[in-house]
Formats: sequence, structure tokens, C-alpha cells
Amino acid sequence: MFDRFQQEVLDAFLDLRSRHALPSGLENLNRASLRRHAQQVLADRYNRKDDEVIRQFFDPQNRYADHEERIARFHLDGFRPLVSFLEGKTRRPDERVVKILAWLIDFEPRPYREWLSARDTNPSHSREEIGHGTPSPGITESPPIDPPPVRSADARFTLYPILTAIIIGISIYIIMKPVGCWDKQCMYWATDRYVAICCEEQNPGVNIVAIRPYELKHFRKITRPDTLTVQHANKVWYSKIENTVEFFTAPATGHPVHHGRPIKPATAYILEKYAGK
Repeated sequence: MFDRFQQEVLDAFLDLRSRHALPSGLENLNRASLRRHAQQVLADRYNRKDDEVIRQFFDPQNRYADHEERIARFHLDGFRPLVSFLEGKTRRPDERVVKILAWLIDFEPRPYREWLSARDTNPSHSREEIGHGTPSPGITESPPIDPPPVRSADARFTLYPILTAIIIGISIYIIMKPVGCWDKQCMYWATDRYVAICCEEQNPGVNIVAIRPYELKHFRKITRPDTLTVQHANKVWYSKIENTVEFFTAPATGHPVHHGRPIKPATAYILEKYAGK
């Protein structure tokens, strides 16, 4: 049964990747990015049901008092099995790897025991495993459902004017719609946040990059660093460039303006020195 759970979790990850809907921390499978993403997930959607999964993966010896410290002190090499699994190099990973992936991508139902319980209460799963729709002895199939009645010719003729009006309306909308792209797949940095934009748009002086949904939604520059305290340690991120320190609300692939410069979790020391009143 765990093999089935593993496959469903992996399929969910692959589906997110195919739709370019992965969080930034899971796009390039960088070990440092994986840790930042784990810290962000803990801050954004902590749930007590994940406690044991988080502890078993990040702190199997239970040496630390809370999850924040467990993730912050976790050695980056510990992410190697997860990276190998997602890159297809390992087909039989440790169960802890599969369970932590389910947490990182917000797979439901989870954890594994809830997934098992959901399958036990859903008869369609057991039917599927018995024989692809073939009923077992002692199981009575439901009687076939009668097909819907065929509409009369008058009913069909009544629908024709309605369908014609809908087609005409759609055609007018397409003709009158301003020229432009239908789906914004790029973004650019505007003062303190990313803004979605059509990749084909011409915007001199603006650096347009491929859209990263997580950063578009969550990544903001903190314009009032004086409101930060040491309680925000490892919950906000920062960059230090030419003695200028900026704080941000979420992890990112890099600085939005100074490309190639990293964004790091803000420690208590950094917050005490550069933020607060």
C-alpha cells in the first residue's frame, strides 16, 4: 500500500511541475532552496498532523525543541535522498522522504495514515484493486441506469436560436477584445513586489522574467524593517549588498534587482543589527 501512496505523491509533484506550478524552492531542487521552502511551508501552513513527519525527517533523534530549530539545523546533505527521488535516480526511497515530499507540496490526504483511512472509507478504491471493475463474488451490481430520453425535433429547433446567439456573442467578444496575450506567463519587479505581465509586452528598462507563481504571490519587500524583531528570525529573508540590507517576506531564487545575489533567512543577529527600532 505504501508503494501506491508513494506513486500518488510523486504523480502530484510531476503534475505541478508540468503545469509550472511548483513553488520556487522545488523548481531547481537546490538543497538550500529546499530548506528555505520547508521553512516557508512551516510558517505559512503549519498543521499539527504533520508534526511526526517533520520530526522524523529533520530531527529523528529528537534533539531540538521545535520545528523551526530542527529545519534550521538540518544538514543540507540530508536533502540528497529527496533530490535523488525527484530526479528519478531512486525508485525505492526511505518512507520519510515520500512523507516529507507530501508535506512540502501540500499533498492531500496526508499523512500516510490519513491516506490509508481515506482509502478504507472509499469503496471505489477497493473495487479498483479487485479487478478493474469486475465484481467480486457476493457483490451485487447496481441495475443499469436507463438512458435519458431522446429530445424531440421541436426541442432541438428551440435550442438553435440560443446556440446561434451564444456563438455570435463569443465572436463579437473575440473581435472587440484588445490585442494582447490571453495568459500572463512573465513578471517584472515593481518597487516592492512582482507584477504579472505578458511575455511579449515591450517595457523599456524593465527586466521581464518567467513567472514564478510562489514568488508572484508571496514575495514582497518589507518597507518597514523597523517593525521586525528577533521573533521574526528565520521567518523573513534578507539581502546585504554594498552595506545596504533589505528584508523580504518569503524566500526567492535570488534578489529581484541585483540578479545572482542570494536571499537568505534572517537570523536573530541580522535582525538585531539591521532591523527593529
